Amino acid sequence: MVEVPSPDHYPREFSAKLQEFRRLKSEGRLTQQLAGHWACDAATSFMTHRQAGPDRLAAIVSLLCEIATSGDEGLAAPGVQALFSRVVEPLADSFEPRDCATYYAVFAQVIQLCRHLPEGQALDARLNQFGLRSEGDFLERMRRITKMKKFELAQAERMKKALLLSRVTLGADVEITSIIWQKLKQVLPTAEIVLLASEKAGELFGGDPTIQLHPLQYHRGGGLIDRLSSWLNVVQAIEEQCRNLRSEEFLIVDPDSRLTQLGLLPVVQDETHYYFFESRGYQKPGISSLGQLTAQWAHEVFGEGEPLYPCVHLRPSDRAFAEAFIGRIRESGARRLISLNFGVGENPTKRIPDPFELQVVLSLIQARAVIILDKGTGTEEARRVEAIAKTVEQHGKRVIHMNEDNAPELLRSTELHADVFTWQGGIGRFSALVAGTDQYIGYDSAGQHIAAALGIPTLVIFAGYSSPRFVERWQPAGRGAVKSVLAGTQPPAGQTELDQIIRDVLSLC
Repeated sequence: MVEVPSPDHYPREFSAKLQEFRRLKSEGRLTQQLAGHWACDAATSFMTHRQAGPDRLAAIVSLLCEIATSGDEGLAAPGVQALFSRVVEPLADSFEPRDCATYYAVFAQVIQLCRHLPEGQALDARLNQFGLRSEGDFLERMRRITKMKKFELAQAERMKKALLLSRVTLGADVEITSIIWQKLKQVLPTAEIVLLASEKAGELFGGDPTIQLHPLQYHRGGGLIDRLSSWLNVVQAIEEQCRNLRSEEFLIVDPDSRLTQLGLLPVVQDETHYYFFESRGYQKPGISSLGQLTAQWAHEVFGEGEPLYPCVHLRPSDRAFAEAFIGRIRESGARRLISLNFGVGENPTKRIPDPFELQVVLSLIQARAVIILDKGTGTEEARRVEAIAKTVEQHGKRVIHMNEDNAPELLRSTELHADVFTWQGGIGRFSALVAGTDQYIGYDSAGQHIAAALGIPTLVIFAGYSSPRFVERWQPAGRGAVKSVLAGTQPPAGQTELDQIIRDVLSLC
């Protein structure tokens, strides 16, 4: 039997590694390979022994942070990747209260370490303004803001503005944020509602004239200091929005936003009208999905009202574009139109290995379906779709590549007939195309929530998920009928298992 070291072993081991890291860095002998190895080892060790408590494993977090802020981008990247993808996200995705508490303790330490770096001076100055000087200050504030408090309806007529923070990812904004803003519209019919989000969110919600978008960018792919510094822009934006308002004339809702690192970073001095939805720890018997839980929380805080569902409000120009295209495709004889997106939101563990995606596309074509296949975001997703399209053509099928530039010319063509239409362009126009199809198929990502919110029958493929509770939480709660295929927490073990997953998908199409 292999003897597993006790948690007491890890402070000593990683304290020694931390000293070795500092020595090699100062001597200029630190390599990207070694930094990556230590970062992965540290993250794995932390998650394995996290029940011992963050205090006993603080040396591991210190090592991760020092790697992630090592100055050299090549050396820092493994630390950032390990910290977020192997520690922060698994803690958040477990939806267990104990892991939520661990996250708060860990990230409070991360913030404290980063604020004292030369590049963290602006972060430190702002935190001091909010009176947050120690890890204990952060944790005490979290204990306060996670307590349920109710909005007094008598205050509604005094409210001139409601500020709603984005969840950063589009799928979460559809599933969670859109529900909260609907509730705010019901409770505060005369107030201005402002969504602090990326411009991409405007493509999904810009069709609602009652919502004002204040563009904000979270540096999701940036370094650790870059991500933390995004918060400074949030504070500044809120100060600008509320400059001429008294504290009783506006409220702020934070739906567990990455803009505030899941609530750890404050955005306003007087938090009397700051409402925090701890989506990862909030639980109600008999309610499983985040959409349903968000609706329940909104009713508890702001009062009972009409049922709430995730929604999108697409821009009229995007709807008109899609209606023209879908109309032409239908005219060319397409009886069954399926929208398909194999994007995974920069999380490759959600993918099923090749040739799964190609086999799904070929099988649907064989079943006489016409497919609109999104190229997604980033070069990797586009490359995979282009490879699928090339193979489809080699099978004697026709592919038409659509994008924002060639769309007018395609609409003027005499015939718009193909087995596969690929799409490369904005999320708003793709969502509008989805709205005209008979079914949507995709991995657990933004597309599933958009499709279900649009009322389109949706088939979600969950792969690489951390636990059954993760699947329950991220099941779309939109008005569209939703079916799921659970492909397991690990990649398929062989061709037999892969074939079974494909059969499961096709049986629900």
